[in-house]
Amino acid sequence: MIFRSPNNRGFTLLEVLISIALLVVISFTIFQTTTETFRLRDMLLSEGDFQNGIRLSMGILDRDISLMYSPLPRIPSAVPGAAGQAPAQNLPPGAVATAPTVTTPAVSVSGVAPMPTFADVSPQLAGDSAIVSKWWGPTIHLSGIRAGRFVGTERTLSFTTVGHVKIYKDVAESVFERVSYEFEKLKQDSTFTLTRFANANAFDVKKDVDNFTRSYVLLTGIVSYKLQYYDRLKKQKYNSWDSESPDLKLRFPDSIELEIKVNGNGKLKYDGFYRFRVEIPFRDLSNTL
Repeated sequence: MIFRSPNNRGFTLLEVLISIALLVVISFTIFQTTTETFRLRDMLLSEGDFQNGIRLSMGILDRDISLMYSPLPRIPSAVPGAAGQAPAQNLPPGAVATAPTVTTPAVSVSGVAPMPTFADVSPQLAGDSAIVSKWWGPTIHLSGIRAGRFVGTERTLSFTTVGHVKIYKDVAESVFERVSYEFEKLKQDSTFTLTRFANANAFDVKKDVDNFTRSYVLLTGIVSYKLQYYDRLKKQKYNSWDSESPDLKLRFPDSIELEIKVNGNGKLKYDGFYRFRVEIPFRDLSNTL
């Protein structure tokens, strides 16, 4: 007689099918979870890059505007040749000082007494002193100091900043840099790009002022934007500003406002408002002249 143990029988077909079905369900769940994890990671990276791109570009613009340069606060007010004073005369022993003759300058500040310019003292430099560039006005002081110029339109900003970083010590550069920001419209999709143009040769007013050495595209996918310039003195906003124009002579905006809408990949959208201010208030600088 042959005895068989009940534990020697194998799996039935139904048990095998159930095991395979469970394995398929578990594998599909793991696959879905992994796929969703990678999709979420890609979405977060894309959104992070999108937000960081906007934050970085606005940060660069804010830094340049906050470090906007004008020499007007540095004009000496109590030295020979300053406003209201005659230039010092080098006289031989026993000579009698005479009052110098000073002509009325071509540049004056509204509400401030006329001031002799560098061209009045050195007529041979009158041609160079009268040169006006996109970043500098004419000479406004006996020392030869020029007024910084700010030009803002509905699509561009141009000014001089002290935010330049000198990397190579043997290069003829300084912390001064003339910069221009421009919103350029793309033909293919009707969006705009924000481009920064920069030149470390900040004080040359004779060469072509549009001959920039470097340009950087800071932001793409801009759907719409609006630039405005606020004058706290008049409590008024302007769509354009030029510190060499008659009504804004030697004055800089108290703040620059930017409304911007940006589209990214997929459904990414951004709608923001920024207000940029300079570190040194330029509104009352005419009182120092």
